[in-house]
Amino acid sequence: MNAPPSVSLLHHALKLLSIRPRSRHELTLRLTQICEKRKRSLRPVVRGAFSVIDCGAAARVVVEGLAEDGHLDDRAYAAWHAEQRALHRPRSRIKLSSELHQRGISSSLATEECGKVDESRAAAAVAKRKSSLSDDSLLKVLLRQGFPLRAATAAVRMRRSALDSEPLELESEDVSDTEI
Repeated sequence: MNAPPSVSLLHHALKLLSIRPRSRHELTLRLTQICEKRKRSLRPVVRGAFSVIDCGAAARVVVEGLAEDGHLDDRAYAAWHAEQRALHRPRSRIKLSSELHQRGISSSLATEECGKVDESRAAAAVAKRKSSLSDDSLLKVLLRQGFPLRAATAAVRMRRSALDSEPLELESEDVSDTEI
């Protein structure tokens, strides 16, 4: 026997939230997709009883219940997402704000979390990862990614000075043993 849709969706929601935090919007979309897929996969006899279910409404009910119980918080999600981006894939404020909007975070909350981003540090991290690019190409990449000109040029200068200060490695022989 199949569980009622709300119980099944709650189970899926808790499973998704155990993997990583999610925004309300993101979880609602995912649960709606799961519900629609389950409706299509049911046998025709059972499908008739479930065809009247509005998956979007059922998903919203589950998400609201999780939010009321404290399992879902868009502010905490936005902070977590911004922190993860800063650690693993640095982004400019503009790009991070866009990502948060795509995940259903309000513009005021996205602006608040993006204000905490240190764009100079993020641009420097991107510049470090893109070490094979020339200075001009790197500057263009950083500007396309939404970094301000000041942060982008500082990152290029910082990378250049780091490359200039690295000692050169000699490939063939040890210099210390040769006589002058």
